Amino acid sequence: MDNNKYVAMMDVLGFSDVVCKNSPSDLPGIVNQLRNSTIMSIGYFPPNEISRDRTGLDVTMLSDTIAIWTFDDSAESLQHLILAITGLMSFAFKMGLPLRGAISFGAVVVLPPEQFTPSIFWNKMVFGRAVIEAHKVEKAQCWSGCIITQSALEHYSEINTNPQNSIEKLLAAKRLLQYPVKCKKGIVDSIVVNWACPFFDFDIGGGRFGSDLPDRDIRNAFECHGKSLQKSNAAEILQNTIDFIHYVKKLYPDAIYPD
Repeated sequence: MDNNKYVAMMDVLGFSDVVCKNSPSDLPGIVNQLRNSTIMSIGYFPPNEISRDRTGLDVTMLSDTIAIWTFDDSAESLQHLILAITGLMSFAFKMGLPLRGAISFGAVVVLPPEQFTPSIFWNKMVFGRAVIEAHKVEKAQCWSGCIITQSALEHYSEINTNPQNSIEKLLAAKRLLQYPVKCKKGIVDSIVVNWACPFFDFDIGGGRFGSDLPDRDIRNAFECHGKSLQKSNAAEILQNTIDFIHYVKKLYPDAIYPD
């Protein structure tokens, strides 16, 4: 079986503060918002309904780590994954749960869930080289954003047969952006998901997201649910995210933003 797939690894920034500064009775409500947004964003279809025109994604969560992967290596599957990450990051940010992630390509092995006894249910497992790469790239970034790795871009360019969906066309349409991402070891010129686009036109939401946020609301997202900007490089991550959203605003000069 060919295990090559696209996979996104996403983490909630400041989640340890969320856990430590909220009561056990409040945490399920916060996490359920994230879980429900994830399910809504991926637009789940069962494997028997997957076709060239209807691709599939699967997902698993452990604490604040979300793994989302495709069922195959088709160009359409990466397009679906990009749309899902765009929606998920926008929804999560509005809920005060900024995400950071990366999309990679390569070997992804998935073991299905299994019930051993009436009281023990082993959740599905996902692992492989692409998972490791996406996880490493995710951890290296200093902002709320999502890089698409070179492995994913190269495979997509090799397999895509529709010139209208080339990387260049996706960049021209601003679905993806070329952006200098600030990472722990310096600035990395990258192709990233435009999760902060002001006009979010997919079926899973509607309305305006991301770049219509004033700076004070961006800051609030990083302080919501008890998160602290005094820890580690949290303030730097906030400023880098503000810089990105301001960059996106300049791409949409005709958009109307609140004061």
